Amino acid sequence: MTYPIVDLTFWNPGDPGAPEIDALLADPSTPLAKHGLTGIASAYAEETGAFMHDAHRWWANEMAMKSLAVDGALTEVVPALREAGIPFFVAKGPARSVQTDNARLCCYTDLDIYVSECDLVRARDALLARGYVPVAQARGVLGGRARELHGGSYGATVEVHESIVDNSVGRHVAPTSAFFPFVHDVEVAGIGLPVLSLSAAAVVEAIHLACGHRFAKLVLFRELGQLLPYEDASVNRALDGHQILGRCRAALDGLTCTAQPSTRRVNVLLRWLGSTDPRTWDEHAFTVRNVVALLASLPTPRTGAVVARHIVGAPLLPGERRARLRGATPGSRSSRLSQARH
Repeated sequence: MTYPIVDLTFWNPGDPGAPEIDALLADPSTPLAKHGLTGIASAYAEETGAFMHDAHRWWANEMAMKSLAVDGALTEVVPALREAGIPFFVAKGPARSVQTDNARLCCYTDLDIYVSECDLVRARDALLARGYVPVAQARGVLGGRARELHGGSYGATVEVHESIVDNSVGRHVAPTSAFFPFVHDVEVAGIGLPVLSLSAAAVVEAIHLACGHRFAKLVLFRELGQLLPYEDASVNRALDGHQILGRCRAALDGLTCTAQPSTRRVNVLLRWLGSTDPRTWDEHAFTVRNVVALLASLPTPRTGAVVARHIVGAPLLPGERRARLRGATPGSRSSRLSQARH
């Protein structure tokens, strides 16, 4: 046991507990919710008898309620899009819950629907007719686009995407249309839910982890680890997923290799957390809070100081240099620093 929050991330029912993990669950300042770990923590507490602080229990209940709302939304969103004749698929969230052996460990707060760019307006209109209302969102430094709708019969959050990642990095990854050949239906709540093959889902998960959450949400490492055994070279070629999966695999290996000293494991994670300039992070404030919360949970203050030096680094994908320059206000100190670096 060298890094308790990472060990909790990869815990499964049947695994033994540990005093270090017990301490995380008892401490209300542990960033379980920020890293999507409340479902895992609840299962851990139920199985091992560990005390779970009320703050974490509240978040676990909140996430469970949101997950149920999303499940309900499936029963009206899927028929609405099918009636409109719009090709689409569902990824992450409920799609992952039907593709894993431990669905009770999966918590999700929204329903992610993916359509071709030409169908975006029609898809949103179909949901507006079912009582979903657009939610105003601030435009992030990576040019993130507002795609969130809220409402319907279950008060759920639904996001309709025309690209795999809704920021400027999206132009450097495969278009949504490239994923449709890998879609098949699975039955959920009595309806046919169009989901990706596991090999294609691995590519989406990697893009989501690296280009959306910037390696700053631990549960995504777990989900990617479950999908990597299904990686397929032909799918990677079709979806241009080799590079992004390689980077994510390297980060995952650094987290999970218990043969490495604890400082090595931590430093690998920190290097990947700092693999891009913070000014290019989408959902900037949220991601910064995630990183700060993670640093606060590191084994020693020294490791936190080490990662602070890695927070500025090389671009993750081609084109992020331009995104970085666009993300800074012309003439600002951050803009001058970005231009000087490049």
